[in-house]
Formats: sequence, C-alpha cells, structure tokens
Amino acid sequence: MNELNRKTLIELLRKLDSHFYYYPNPGNAGDSLIACATLQFFENANLSYEIVLDNNFDSIGKTVLYGGGGNFGGANSRVGLFIQKYYKTAKNIVILPHTIFGADELLQKLPNNCHIICRERISYDYVSSMVKDALVYLHDDMVLQCDIQQLLNKPKNVYFFPYILKELKYKLLGKSDYDFGLSLQGYLTYKKYLAKKNTVTSPGILEAFRVDVEKTSHELPENNIDLSSVLELSACEPNLAKLSCYELLKEINRYDEVRTNRLHIAIGAARLGKKVKLYPNNYYKIRAIYEYSLEGKFDNVEWMV
Repeated sequence: MNELNRKTLIELLRKLDSHFYYYPNPGNAGDSLIACATLQFFENANLSYEIVLDNNFDSIGKTVLYGGGGNFGGANSRVGLFIQKYYKTAKNIVILPHTIFGADELLQKLPNNCHIICRERISYDYVSSMVKDALVYLHDDMVLQCDIQQLLNKPKNVYFFPYILKELKYKLLGKSDYDFGLSLQGYLTYKKYLAKKNTVTSPGILEAFRVDVEKTSHELPENNIDLSSVLELSACEPNLAKLSCYELLKEINRYDEVRTNRLHIAIGAARLGKKVKLYPNNYYKIRAIYEYSLEGKFDNVEWMV
C-alpha cells in the first residue's frame, strides 16, 4: 500500500515540479475547509503555486493539482472531466486526497503523469485495481493534518460585491460551467443565517445533518441546520473560502457536542476536541474515512450505526 504522510507528500510534489497550478474543488463550507487546509499546507511547506480559476487554462508543460474532496464519481464528474481535459497536455496531474468511484475506463487509460491520491482504503483499492500506468497513493483528507487553530483566526474584511459581480458577468457571457465564485443566492443564505444565529443562545448540541443528494433516511431533528450548506460562499476564491471556513469552525466551536453526517463538520469538530456522533451519508464515503483516519485516533468520535 502506497501510503503518504505530510513529509512524503511534500517530497512527492517537490520531485514532480518546482511550481504548481492549483485548481480548488468547488463546493460548500466543508470544501472551503479543505481549500484552506490545502493552502496552509502549500505555504507551510514553502511550495510555489498559483491558483487557477480559468476553464481555458493552458496546461502545456505544467504540473496541475486538483483540490481534494468528493467530486470524482465517474468519468463525467467534475474531476473526471478535468482529467480528460488536461492529462494529455500537462506535465503532471495530481489529484489531491479524494473519494473515487465509477470511473473504470478513464482510470484504465491514464498515463504515468497522473498521480491520484485517495483519502480512504475503498477508493485506493478501487483505483489501484483499475489503473495500468497512473500512480496511486493513500493520504488522509487534507483537513486532518492542518493547524485547525490557525483557521479559527478571523480573516480580513471581505467585500462581497466584486465576487457577486464576477459570477454574474460569467453567467451573462453564457459560461454556464463557471461556478468558482459567489452566487447571489449563496450570499443571501449566508447573511440570513448569520442574522438569525446572532439572536440565538447556543445550546450544548449541534445537530447538523445534510439535506442534499447525500442525505439518508435518518429523521432530521427539529433544530437541524445543514451548516455546510448555509455557510457556503466559495471554496475557490481564497478570501471567501477563508471566511466560510472561519464561520464554520467558529460555529462548531460554540457547542460541546456535534451530531452530523457532514464529513468536514465532523472532522472540524473532532479537531476542536468536541464530542462527535458521526452518522453515515448515503454511500461508503464517511464510513471509509472514519475507519481509515478517525477510528482509534480520535477518542471523541463515536460511529453511529
């Protein structure tokens, strides 16, 4: 099993190139936490990088890193399409720790300039069984090795209008695949939650179960709040990601106990020393990460079956 730790991941990246082009993985506040942990990793390791928010990026001769997460669910997933677009022209492609499934044909044809890092054993075993030339590794989700206290530092003031304007501009130009920025709906949801939250005294238990496509039949508690969703700004624009990450961790930190099937709410809470009751999502992702990265390492996390 080709396991990486922080040191060996740094060594791998330095061996591949002296400068990287980093594509963040779009998504909710949990993805912002991954993005901030990744940028922290780059900076603490003194790795030279540029953030890319351009779907027409010229990758010829360059080493391109795609941010970690759960967006590799088949050849037509976001990561699958990214790889297909760039693997023939890039010097190297690195997929940072991901959950991966359903991409048999794509994985089988990838050459040895593709480095795929899985964040749990089920994905690792699957990808290893599919690839012929691409290289496969195993590494914890990026948030598990970050300095979580550093991410609790309040970021500088963020002015939202330029980000909303940028998003609207791309939509008006017909670039429907552009979703790196801040949507007006996302901004309003975020502001509404903050206004409501500030009027409520924090109870001892945070109930934060997902209500999206990965929800389960678990009955939602009356006071449920899908925190990763309502605090979503942008995981791609660094200032927005930092603010989303800060608000997420600050809110988690108000509670003594967290009950959730949101992976990064659980990881953030575990890293902050909270009592965590962790429930599955609608496929193997959370259980696999619990078994690889949390079980036996975080006594404050209880798996709920």
